[in-house]
Amino acid sequence: MQVKGLAIAIIIGALLILDTGIDVSGLGILKPVPIVIQLVPPPIYIASVASVGGRSAVYNIKTAGFVYIDPCLWNLDTSDPRVRGYTLMNLTMQGLVVVSNYSYVAGKGSNWFRDFIGFHRVGYGNHPWESKPYVNPSSYLPLPVRVRDLPNTFIEVNYSVIERRVGWMDIAFDIWLKRSPPPYRGMARGDVEIMVWLYWEPPLPGGALEVGTVRTLALVNGSLKELEWVVLIVPEVVEPSPGGWTWIIFVSTHPIPGGSIVLNLNNFLEEAKRIIMSINWATKPSWSEEIFNNMYLWCIEFGSEVARTGSGALYLKWVLHRYSFLIMDRDVDTSTGFNIIASYATSALSPITITRTATDVTTLTISISEEVTVTASKVVREIVTYTVLRSETITVTSTSIGTAKTFYVALIGGVTGFLLALILCRRVRK
Repeated sequence: MQVKGLAIAIIIGALLILDTGIDVSGLGILKPVPIVIQLVPPPIYIASVASVGGRSAVYNIKTAGFVYIDPCLWNLDTSDPRVRGYTLMNLTMQGLVVVSNYSYVAGKGSNWFRDFIGFHRVGYGNHPWESKPYVNPSSYLPLPVRVRDLPNTFIEVNYSVIERRVGWMDIAFDIWLKRSPPPYRGMARGDVEIMVWLYWEPPLPGGALEVGTVRTLALVNGSLKELEWVVLIVPEVVEPSPGGWTWIIFVSTHPIPGGSIVLNLNNFLEEAKRIIMSINWATKPSWSEEIFNNMYLWCIEFGSEVARTGSGALYLKWVLHRYSFLIMDRDVDTSTGFNIIASYATSALSPITITRTATDVTTLTISISEEVTVTASKVVREIVTYTVLRSETITVTSTSIGTAKTFYVALIGGVTGFLLALILCRRVRK
């Protein structure tokens, strides 16, 4: 009877500890999984968030969840009365639809991008020309953050190019690094912009220097592959004013018109650092590994750049079905990280995502294929996404309100449960 009582006490104490929401995955009890920061579709329900841009509104910031959307027609020549058309970005729970439709369009640039009108973007973090973010990021990836402090960050996108009639275009990431933290605004000499072109139509940017090729691992439609990238660099961007920052572009040698793609952000930052350190600068800003590692990652954007055709017309339609960050421990190497992610992405069991927002104790009941029901009580202060497979041990993590306080509450709860169970056992014996 005493053995049974001890067993009951341990079980009750453990349940009370787990109900407080402490993450015990680090103890090796539970199998660790990536922390998923879901961006598109938004982690909270929305009917629709639409942003329309054109000659009368070159910027139109709208927010949903952790991101902002914006047509960002920064190079559109609004003074040209011939400009006719619009850019529409419509975000729903099915994804983001982007349409650019112009019968005539013109850019303001005096150099190679004079036909280019803008970058239709989904942004995360603090845009470099703003002193504060449009919307607060997740605490699991708080931008701006120093490069040296960036967690092991994988980026997942799933997109489709539906129709295009353009002069040239790209679907790409735009990553902004600055030497100074907020509230400093703008990009200047010594700052770095990194683009990763997944899909593109020629020509390549004029004025850029080709400095070689690199290969990186990636998950493409669930399969681990090695992708090749041509690396271009513009040592000093002269437009828009004041300019002076360095622009590095990784261009896929085999453009990907759609599908599911997972990249490792840290890999591209390491490659960019290596390239910058290898350049023989004519007007050399001070560079070292320490300087690069101390730079601030301000913002990560994903979107489409477009330029007009010879007649001045332009049409592009594409869909972003899914966009998320997957955060893993820094001691997990890239290959292992991809294999962990692939084990979920290629599983025959469909992952189920549960999202709740709460400011007090909330019970989340998760039913999976009518086989497993999991209940977790959480005290959370932000939107948190849990991805669960019924064949896996479930790890529930969250940023709890007052971690230390929660720990002591858990400890007291466990001890109380233990004592109550012992008292109950003694009464049974009597």
